Amino acid sequence: MQGITARVRYAKTGLARFIGHLDTARTLLRAVRRAGVETLYTQGFTPRMRLSFGPPLPLGLTSDCEYMDIKLARGYDPETVKEKLQSQLPEGLAVTEVEVLGDAPEALQTAFWATEYEIDLGGTGFQPVNHGQDAHATPRRPAPESGEPEPSGLAKAPAERGHAENVPSCAVPGQASKESPVVDLSWREETTPGRAERVLSVIVRHDVPGGGRVKEVVRRLLGIEEPELERLRIHKKKVFWRGERPLTSLPGTQSNRRCTLMDADPASA
Repeated sequence: MQGITARVRYAKTGLARFIGHLDTARTLLRAVRRAGVETLYTQGFTPRMRLSFGPPLPLGLTSDCEYMDIKLARGYDPETVKEKLQSQLPEGLAVTEVEVLGDAPEALQTAFWATEYEIDLGGTGFQPVNHGQDAHATPRRPAPESGEPEPSGLAKAPAERGHAENVPSCAVPGQASKESPVVDLSWREETTPGRAERVLSVIVRHDVPGGGRVKEVVRRLLGIEEPELERLRIHKKKVFWRGERPLTSLPGTQSNRRCTLMDADPASA
């Protein structure tokens, strides 16, 4: 029996970011069982509920877009499944959407090709410098002694911390790199009472070496070491499914793009 696949999107926030992937999976499995949702089980001596999960979220990251597939034994209204599951989840895990897909959707482990992350730079000393109009400008370290204008990009004040040499190569029009995990890089700056928010947004591919190691990508982008990396707040904002491409800009934000988007999803080429 093939069953019906329900794709559950859930958020992981607050202290739940310190729950590892396996413990999160066990928590969700127990929630499905307690919710009374009828699911299919594997065959054999030790039948297991037929659940599958997307790639593991690194420990310490929050997320708006984690996914779980459930093989249902019968049809359910998606809102009913959502309410039943949410009633059994602890604080920090929240079901945001349930979609019924049918018999045999693409496996979650390979269903999307890129992910967008946001890194909160507030309070770190990193800040954008010299808002240039050149969207393809490559940032370099400031050279105050040379008398030359500081190029667009990120600089560490007062000490030099963000090194362009450490930035993975980015895809540019007509020269889409098949090796770089970074598809797009931008920032936005918002000022609120008592706080200047600086957020770095990076879109990372999964189909190149190192693309799944977002912490390593961020470490290289900012030129920082492991202890300081662990103090950063990194948030998984969005996944891009096969055939879906990112937007070229975000309305209502002030951004300074360090690299540009590839023309299309590499998997569709």
